[in-house]
Amino acid sequence: MGRGDAARPWHELALAGYLASIGRGEVQFLHHLAGYYADVERNGGADVKWARRDEQLRPSRVTGDALAWALYVDGKIDDADRVVDRARATGVVDYHLYYHASTIKAAAGNATEAARLAIALRESNPRYRDFHHR
Repeated sequence: MGRGDAARPWHELALAGYLASIGRGEVQFLHHLAGYYADVERNGGADVKWARRDEQLRPSRVTGDALAWALYVDGKIDDADRVVDRARATGVVDYHLYYHASTIKAAAGNATEAARLAIALRESNPRYRDFHHR
């Protein structure tokens, strides 16, 4: 919503919770931590680190999507493109995955696939911009 200063205390609280969970040896918030570093801090090194760890421990469409997005944010477009294809291979309809895949495909120079995925994104959730994305 463009109110980063108002959100800052909540972001810090979420980050502290994610790190505390990981400190206890839990893994369920690893993809959230990767997403935090990718989308809030825009920290390419930290997001890839946590996303890779999650993907190694719990390979799935969700962890693959998180890793692809982290790689994209870190500027590793070719790697992100390969990983997002693996995540999409499940065939699950997921607007987060469509959003990330469309963005990654466009950055990788595949405008046709990016456009197709953008259409699938809008069809799966016409209000996708209302949640998570600026």
